This record gives sequence, C-alpha cells and structure tokens, in this order.
Amino acid sequence: MPAPFKEVTTLYWTFLFCLIAFRANGASGLNSCAGINTTLFLCSSEATEVDLLASLEGNPDGNGIWTEVVPYGVDLDNPNAVDLSFLLTGTYDFIYTIPETVDCPATSAILTILLQHTIDADDVLITTFCDDNSTPTDTFDDTFSYTVLVNAPTTGSGSVMTGSGFIISSDPSQSIYGYDTTVGPFGDDLIDDGSVFITINDLSINGICVSEPIEILPPNNCSECNESVSAEASFPLACTNPFVLLTGSGSTIGTYSWTSANGFESNLPNPTVSDTGTYVLTVLFENGCVGTDSVYVSSNIAIPEVDAGADMTLDCMDSSIQLTGTVSVDNPIIEWTSENTIIEESTSLTPTVTESGWYFLNITNPSNGCSNIDSVFIEAPNNIESATINSLPTGCDSLNSGSIEIMSISGGTAPYLYSINNENLMPTSSFENLSSNDYTIGIEDSNGCTWDTIITIENSSSFTLELGENLNISLGDSVQIIPFVSLDENAFIENITWTNETTLSCSGCFTPFASPSNTTTYEVIMENNFGCIAADEITIFIDRSTSIYIPNVFSPNNDGINDLFQLFSDDVILINELNIYDRWGNQVYRATNVEPSENIGWDGTFRGQMMNPAVFVYYFDVQLLNGQRRILKGDVTLVR
Repeated sequence: MPAPFKEVTTLYWTFLFCLIAFRANGASGLNSCAGINTTLFLCSSEATEVDLLASLEGNPDGNGIWTEVVPYGVDLDNPNAVDLSFLLTGTYDFIYTIPETVDCPATSAILTILLQHTIDADDVLITTFCDDNSTPTDTFDDTFSYTVLVNAPTTGSGSVMTGSGFIISSDPSQSIYGYDTTVGPFGDDLIDDGSVFITINDLSINGICVSEPIEILPPNNCSECNESVSAEASFPLACTNPFVLLTGSGSTIGTYSWTSANGFESNLPNPTVSDTGTYVLTVLFENGCVGTDSVYVSSNIAIPEVDAGADMTLDCMDSSIQLTGTVSVDNPIIEWTSENTIIEESTSLTPTVTESGWYFLNITNPSNGCSNIDSVFIEAPNNIESATINSLPTGCDSLNSGSIEIMSISGGTAPYLYSINNENLMPTSSFENLSSNDYTIGIEDSNGCTWDTIITIENSSSFTLELGENLNISLGDSVQIIPFVSLDENAFIENITWTNETTLSCSGCFTPFASPSNTTTYEVIMENNFGCIAADEITIFIDRSTSIYIPNVFSPNNDGINDLFQLFSDDVILINELNIYDRWGNQVYRATNVEPSENIGWDGTFRGQMMNPAVFVYYFDVQLLNGQRRILKGDVTLVR
C-alpha cells in the first residue's frame, strides 16, 4: 500500500514570482499629463485587482478617464482595482484620456497588458503507471511514472518541471498543450515514498507564469501480496470480565499494529482492551505486503434495575413489616442486608423484618455478573411522648363547670382519638361539664400507639383582693393604685370596675393612676373567669398646704448663680402680675400672666442698664394650684 503522504522538495522556486512587470516606453518617449504609453506583463493568477493608473509610467494626472480600445467586457468603474483574471492569454489595450485644462492640453496614453494564463490543477490531466521492477511479490521497490496532459484556455508552448528538477519541453517550440508528456520513472520515485509535485510554466509570452505545485498521488502497488492476517477476541466484555484479550496472527513475520476508532493503539500482537468497538489489526510483512483484519468486541454490562420499595413505618399494633423488593432480571442472586439486625429471609425479595433502620437489597445478574443496590428505611413506631392538657376547675356558681382540653401532642401520627376514664375513643379533644375529681385521659394515634395520664379537676375557690394602705399626696400630684390579687392556677381576672373613674388614668384597667383634687375613696370590684367576685377600697388624702419661696437677695452678675430674682413654688400655676419698685417708688420691672419657670424673673436691669446695688420692693399676684389667688409683698436686695 502507499506510504503516508510526504512532500518532495522541488527546485521551481526561481519561477514563483509571477507578478513581474516589464514596461517599455511608447514611441513618443515624452511625459504628458496622461503619462506615457506603457506595456505591462501580467499573470492571470495575479490579475484580480490591477491598478491601471499606477501601472502607467510618466506620473499621469489622476483626473483622466479609462476606456477599452475594443470591448473586452472589463469593468472600469473602479480603475484602481480592475479584475482581468477571467480574460484569456493575449494582449489588451486600455486608453487613459486627460481633458484639456489650464495646465495641460487634452492628451492620452495607452496601457498595453500582455496577459499570460497561469496553469492550475484543473487544467491538467495526470495518469500514473506502476512498475514492479521484476519483483512481483515485493512491494518495497515498486516505482511509478506519470504522463501530463495540459488543456488550458491558452495556446503556445509550455514546460513541466518535476520535483527533482527535471524539465520537460523547456523549448518554447515544443508545445505540451493537448499532448501527453511522459515524465519518469525516476529511481527515487518509489510508491512507498508518497506523492511527488510538479509545476507547469506557460512559455507562450515570457515564461514567468509558473503554476502552484501540483500533487501527483502514486498508484497502488502492483506487486501482489499473498499474506494473510487474523484478528480475534477472547470473549465479550462483562462486569466479571472487564478486560478482553485480542489475538492477532499473520502468515509470516511482520510488524503488528492495532487501532480503533476510540483512540486505542498498540504494537503488541495480543493486547488487552476494555472498551467495546471494532479493532483493526494491520500487519506489515517483511516483503512489503500489508494485511488487515478486524474484530468487534461486544459487551454484556447491562446493570440490573432494583427497587427496595417505599420507606415504611412499623405499626404499634403489629411489630413486623414485609419488605417488597423488585428487580428487572430473571433468576437474580438476591441478598438483603441491614445495619443493625440479621435478616432471616435475606435471599427473598419479600422478607419480614421487625426492627427499624436501613435495609439494603443487592441484586446480581448471573448472566454477566453485574450488580446493583437499593435501600429502604423502616422507621420505628412514632410513639406518643407527651401532651399539653389544660384543665379548668369548677366555677364559683356551678359544681359541674370543670373542663379538660388536650391542646397539643408530641409524637405519634395524626389523626388522634381521645377518651376519658377509658370510655369509647372519639375524635373530640375536649371534655366539659366535669365535677371536681381525678380523670384518666387516653390518646391513640393512627398507628395504634397509645398514651394516658391522670388530670385532676379542683373546686374553684374565691380569690383575695387588696388595695393596700390609704395614701397621702400633695395637691396636683398623682399616684398609681396597685391591687394585690391571689388567683388559682387556671383562673384570671375577667372584669374590673372602679368608682370615681373620672380621676383615674384609665377605665377598667388593673393598675390605674389616680389624680384627685380632693380627698377621694376608690373602690374596685373584680370578677374572675369562674364568676368569683372580690372587692376592696382605698382612700387618697390630699395635702392642700402651699409652699412658696421668694429670695431676699440676688446677684445679677452673669455667673450662673442667683442671676434672676424669681419665685420658686410647685403650687403656683400662674403669675398674674409681678411689679418691682426702687426706694423712691419708681417701677423698674413688670411682668404679667406668665407661668413660673427657671427663665422668668427680673435680671437687675432697668431700660437696658444695670442697676446699682440697692434694696427694692416686690409685689406678686399669683394663682395657686388649688384655685386660690394670693398677693405676696416684700423687699429684695440687689448685690454685685
């Protein structure tokens, strides 16, 4: 068979510069605004974007117009990139015309393009021939020759250059167009050496347009091979057989090569593989013959499907449960296991178990040894652990007003049934109209799990209420009344009624603030949720005496101490009038209808001027908290 492709070094490099232009001046030999007549040699392979203006010699002006001497079908809309590659080999004239201007008379120049066709692979028909060199069973010395037939859209002579530098028909008078030209055989053109390359040159004009290298593929070997190759596999892949031994053999000594589409490669005669697929064995025998064979490695590695069943919960009424496993294969090897118990029927798909925990079903397909596993969780019975139960004692007005109510349950599985004193179970979770006694409360869940306890209904007793000792407050003050109540565990205050609510901060509340203006007695009546009533009263005495302080000296020197002459009292709510006089009776300060505060008073000035130290007379007319009005007179000394 042919050896892998290899490129043969060629000697045609001096001919690859196809776009070499030769320009000859026109007959006039003089420059003009349109340039001078120019001849350009051009290969068709380089004629896709020809700049016509740049090809003219003589520095032509850029404002001219291009036209064809005869219609060639060339698009001249963009003369800077004209496509001439579609034209046949030949001569083409283009006229460049400049209109008359101030600087130039009307003139023109001709660009003559000598276009030469460049041969490519589509123009060539190549025929190859094999020579066994008188060794019909040895493919290593098989060589080949080839003929070349050029059919190009051109006429004239041409030459063929081989990869080893040999030139055929280099004489322009010896045309190769339309004639087979035999090249070779050469001593080093062995078929096993791979492809060779030639280039073709059109000599019809100037011989510079050389083709790109054209590849010639060698023919098949013509020496016959009678060798044989065998490829076999030991057995299919399986879970118990993850590797397969390939066995290769040849009729004589040779070099072995295993390959596969999955990327496997080996030069061993008997390699080991682990993937399915087709494995190709190629043997290169010492006589150059090549033999191939292939073997397909199949597999039987299907994993069996297994389902250990849905998770379940043990029942309080029945301490056993049956597992329900299913599989996808016939006659499987079955094995049940558990974390914390021994399963008696471990080889059955449906064993009976009595313990909670994880159970594992392992299945093996005996035909290929493949296994799979699944698990199921058996939950222990969810026993009832506790219950929150509220009980109410009998009421003050009824001996059969007690009740029991189950508020919540911890554990177990809903729905629940309830019983009292071992009577019939019922879905009602509360029991009413009970007298004081001990009662057995029972609970049963949906799995038959039970729980019970004893609840005692007590007689409801009256509760105590005390408001404490009587209180004394000053006029204008307030005080909070705090009752002291003693209630049973399940009792609470339901209704509260106060007397004299108009002087309380709230109506019907438990701890109101009292703000009486006169001595007042408050009575409260409370009723609990069982209808029991208690009452008490408290008297709040009002101290109506007043306290007013007026200093007899002040020092308005801005030291922050006694800078104002002012009245101090919690009983004065309004200063109706304040007048201050000097010793001659002149009024030096006056204020009316102001509330007492730290910033209200005389600062020792008169008409913006500081008064000298002296004794002054004051006059206060004040309104008291108790509604009385008082006049206060005296003197005060101003010091510095």
